[in-house]
Amino acid sequence: MSGSLQTISGDGVSDNFFQLLWTKDELNFGPSVNVPDTVVYRYGKPYNWYFSGIDGKLKKKNKTNLVNVRIEEAFTRKVVGCDIVAYWIETTAESGNNDPVEQKIEFLDRRGLHDFLYNRFKQSSGILQRFIEPQGTNNSMVRAIWSPKVCLLERRGNVNSLPDESFGLY
Repeated sequence: MSGSLQTISGDGVSDNFFQLLWTKDELNFGPSVNVPDTVVYRYGKPYNWYFSGIDGKLKKKNKTNLVNVRIEEAFTRKVVGCDIVAYWIETTAESGNNDPVEQKIEFLDRRGLHDFLYNRFKQSSGILQRFIEPQGTNNSMVRAIWSPKVCLLERRGNVNSLPDESFGLY
């Protein structure tokens, strides 16, 4: 990998993970992955914006695009079906070094995204990711557990279907 070698350590959402996927090797190749628009926040401010290009390679938007109006335009473009347009995964470290990391996930509709971008004070780090409607009726999430000797991928599916209006966003 070019530049300094970065590592991924700890629990929770890792913004270094996206940086490593984006980094090219010596032959200028990177992995082909499908990643929805993902804005990494550090200390409450947009830090990087990653997305998958047409060629399947992970790309990073220019820093001039890291403004609320551009984020809102991209996340609310071509929304069909369900009301959810994005989700915010917040990571807050507990008081001590050995204390567990606390994670919260919040699903946002158009109004919630607008409020999140323009009105809410964001004091911690996390990622804002565009919601891509699943092919079926149930949403799922993939969790990766990685170590130098093993990589475990786990897919979890929601038992409630998205069109079921008897359940709210939460």
